Amino acid sequence: MKNYTIITKEINTYNTGNNICTDIYIYAYIKLCSNFKTGISNISENKLSKLTGIPIDTIKNIIPRLKDNPKLVKITTAISKKNNEFIKNNIYTFNTDPDNYFFVDNRFYHLELPIKVKGFLLLLKSICYNGTNQITTVRSSRNGKANITEIADKLNLDRKTVTALLNECISLGQIKEVEKGYIITNDCFPLNIADTEKNYIYNTICTYCTNKSIVPPKRDEKQLNKLWMKYNIPENELPKDQKYMGISYQLNERCKTLPDKVTLNYFVKALCNIKETESLPITETIII
Repeated sequence: MKNYTIITKEINTYNTGNNICTDIYIYAYIKLCSNFKTGISNISENKLSKLTGIPIDTIKNIIPRLKDNPKLVKITTAISKKNNEFIKNNIYTFNTDPDNYFFVDNRFYHLELPIKVKGFLLLLKSICYNGTNQITTVRSSRNGKANITEIADKLNLDRKTVTALLNECISLGQIKEVEKGYIITNDCFPLNIADTEKNYIYNTICTYCTNKSIVPPKRDEKQLNKLWMKYNIPENELPKDQKYMGISYQLNERCKTLPDKVTLNYFVKALCNIKETESLPITETIII
């Protein structure tokens, strides 16, 4: 069984009703309950209400709004009769291979967070740069911070709502403010899912940067290979007396203070003692 859900980034196109964040969370929860291979879910509205804690009347109002967005999910309704009672069954069909998507660790659905905050986090993730948990606005406010209006426009939300939700996410430790944007610090949005040493190294560096409110470096396979050459033994496999050889230990020892902007090349120099070789000037030889 997969322990993550694939969510299309097209959720930021959703523009139906006045409870977009709650609607998007319910969309994601139904996706969680779908068959990973077929993309089909038959979850009932009553069960959806019970699992999410959202009143059944609210669920019944959300489903028709989702139905108006077939690009996200196709919903068909079948009516059956049982014991002289008509029963409505919704069938949800999702695209199992979206063009642009992100991963959500299934632990996310069980976090003790307000539903609107969860839905807002999903929307924020949908406008992150691919392969990152970073939101950066093109324009900045007068104090160099993120342009809230730009984020609101991308999410089809009003500025007041976005401002309130951003502040709530910060207070709950779900995001951190950086120059002209934010970083999602909730660890339920993995950048990759393959269990490889390189991914572990990159994820460890990204987490270290995020904890220090520094924008993590972009992935660079060339530089990542250099780090992997030195830190290719998983830390949990190192003997107790050799834990100092792990990348987590070395980050804390060698990179206690980070510059405002970092690249993977910065960590290669700091952690591997590798310096870029300077190119010698080319002198021309004239033969007479």
